[in-house]
Amino acid sequence: MASTEAVVAGYRDVAAFSAAVRGLRETGVAPRIYSNVPLEELEEGRSKVLLFALVGAIVGGSSAFLLAAWSAKAYPLITGGMPLIAGPPVGLVTYEGTALGAVLATVLGVLLEGRLAGGSPPPEQVSTLLGDGLHVLEVAAEGEAVVALLDDADRVFGLATDAADEPDDEAS
Repeated sequence: MASTEAVVAGYRDVAAFSAAVRGLRETGVAPRIYSNVPLEELEEGRSKVLLFALVGAIVGGSSAFLLAAWSAKAYPLITGGMPLIAGPPVGLVTYEGTALGAVLATVLGVLLEGRLAGGSPPPEQVSTLLGDGLHVLEVAAEGEAVVALLDDADRVFGLATDAADEPDDEAS
């Protein structure tokens, strides 16, 4: 298996960094972007965390309501003509389930959208450049056109991301 090369470039100037990211995106290359500060002009689309929270609240509230209603039906008590599924206790459980579902789904949404859950950590060069206060992008090297877009970078590293030792065919 051949090794695939990647290029890590660090920029001090935000304008040059933004121009490089836009240039790479126009050529169809999707770079991984790392920065110590939010760069809203480079964000793609809107955040989906609100959708995660809404779905989590609906699922949590529905689940809690069904649990409370099922419990009341499964273990019926003599209520003296009052409804078996009473509003205040079921409402309280539903409210708590809604809040719990929204919070858990929001945490999951933040972890997924922030690329904090799973995945591999960035290369050591990325951490070094971020520590120096640079904005960093990582891109698979797909020829001279990609490398030419990184000319304005303050520091550039080439690194092997999938190096595998191949057996020597010369030995017989």
